[in-house]
Amino acid sequence: MSLISDMREHFSSSYTKLFGIEELGLLITKIHSTLISSGTELERIITSSVKKKQLVQDLDKFINSTYTNKINNGTYLVTKKVLKNSKLFEGKINVDFLIFDITNEYKKCHIIELKSHSTLDTKKSYAEKLNLIQFHYMFSKKIDFNTNIFLCTFYEEDKQSIYNNLKKNFDIGELLTGKELTSLLGINYNSLIKIINKNQSDNLDFVYKHFLKIFINMFGKDKLISDINNF
Repeated sequence: MSLISDMREHFSSSYTKLFGIEELGLLITKIHSTLISSGTELERIITSSVKKKQLVQDLDKFINSTYTNKINNGTYLVTKKVLKNSKLFEGKINVDFLIFDITNEYKKCHIIELKSHSTLDTKKSYAEKLNLIQFHYMFSKKIDFNTNIFLCTFYEEDKQSIYNNLKKNFDIGELLTGKELTSLLGINYNSLIKIINKNQSDNLDFVYKHFLKIFINMFGKDKLISDINNF
């Protein structure tokens, strides 16, 4: 989880207008920016937890090696950055992860979009599905793998609930939980959650102290203590 204290301050007229207090507007903007950055941070933490030998650095070389059987059986991860540098990638549509699963019996490529939760509105949910379908159509023609698409809602486990939250735009078979994603990659889910959550107490302390400072400056200590006692 990203640290709120690491976020740059951006003036937010929207939050300032909502409360009429610039300091409060800035604080809420930093919290909002941290939330947005958490998706990228989740991708980074997952990638850094994968064994080095599983990380594909050059997708074109990797695919060519699979044709000549020069790749060992195993599971391999391709990040968004590596995908962008590939000649197989047309550049108009992107996805978060590709996971290649190679055995003596089959070669599979899982095309994955990563979300923290399934709280997407109907329009956004449909757009995510369309993006995956279009990428699948374009990419599957270029590789000799069985390909499928998944949306991973990392922090949720109830697939029926996820299915409903996504307005039924995804089949249940196209949904992955965080535990299933980490299992695919050979990562311990609980260990990963500990890494993700390690900054929570620091974020809570940061917000508490800044809210307290803002309200003391606005109302004074005596009124604040009085309001707390009467709460």
